[in-house]
Amino acid sequence: DDGDVVLSAGQVEVPAGAVSATVSLVAHPDSVVGDVASVSVSAVAVEGPADRAGTVPVVVAVVDATPAAAAPAFDVDASPAALSVAVSQARFPDRALRQAGPSEALLASAAVFADALASGPLQAVRPLLLTDPDTLDAAVAEELVRLGVSRVRILGGEAAVSGRVADQVAALGVSVVRTAGGSRVETAVAVARLADPAGVAPVLLARADAGGADPTRAFADALAVGARAVRAGQVVALTASASLHPAVAGLVEARPVLLVGGTGALSGRVAGDVAAVASSVGRVAGADRAGTAVVLARLSGGTPASVLLVDGFDAAGWRAGFVAAGLAGDVDGPVLLADGPGLPEATGALLAGWAGRDVTVVCLADPVACDAARQTVG
Repeated sequence: DDGDVVLSAGQVEVPAGAVSATVSLVAHPDSVVGDVASVSVSAVAVEGPADRAGTVPVVVAVVDATPAAAAPAFDVDASPAALSVAVSQARFPDRALRQAGPSEALLASAAVFADALASGPLQAVRPLLLTDPDTLDAAVAEELVRLGVSRVRILGGEAAVSGRVADQVAALGVSVVRTAGGSRVETAVAVARLADPAGVAPVLLARADAGGADPTRAFADALAVGARAVRAGQVVALTASASLHPAVAGLVEARPVLLVGGTGALSGRVAGDVAAVASSVGRVAGADRAGTAVVLARLSGGTPASVLLVDGFDAAGWRAGFVAAGLAGDVDGPVLLADGPGLPEATGALLAGWAGRDVTVVCLADPVACDAARQTVG
């Protein structure tokens, strides 16, 4: 009651002659103490009078405790729109919106992956929502209202997301802009220039086409690329496997470029064309797509606090992978690939190397694969 009271290491410094002291504590909103995520503390009683200055033990009463949230898991069997809304709500919960929410949301087609493929860098401060190309999904409309954004940026032309959808978004009282090019490659270039107006960020270059009967080859490497771009402040570009697109050649000029995938994904000719204009060129590749994701994950060094698991072998896997790029940036964790209910060898080996290091698995894949990943990291 007499003078300032300072809590330190479980004790209170009190002035001579003080009889009692009351201390108020406020826990940091991101702190985790034991099994509680937030703690409110009211009175802290000093046990007994002090006849001289010094330290006395204190009794701390925890009057409110909120259980720590479990690692988020998402229903990948939900509709693309519902999945994107769930990720958005995880990234921008109501309590965060009371402080400051995103001013802009990204909107892309739920039917095809092309225009969402390179959106990762823009997701650092924006959610990516997916909608039917011809009509605005009701859940997405509700999420836009909840977020309170002032602008929605549509990725791709009207063939990807129609003018009708744009009108429906505008009817919510939100301004609408569109970022698009004549192809997925040119849309990716436009997104990269928007994300990095100064034109100095390193470029992650991934394939833009399947080049065969397996449609997943067109986006397999990009699932992990978006997360890497957000975490490392890079941008994403796409090109055909066999040749460098002229628009991409202009983008990468005088910049460092990292090719993602082996020569089956981006040919030696592409590497040579990039080398002719870029300031430097390198390549990251594993024995397969899961191995390439592992190599990208290792670029950050150390052991991450979290890892996002995405199905990299399912034709619908892009939906979870692309909307989660911003989430990967939030938790500063890489994307690794599952294969249905199983873990590819490369994924399992990396997780085993992190065993016992308190790595959280964020599930955007088959729950069986996620359980296997959690058991592997211990």
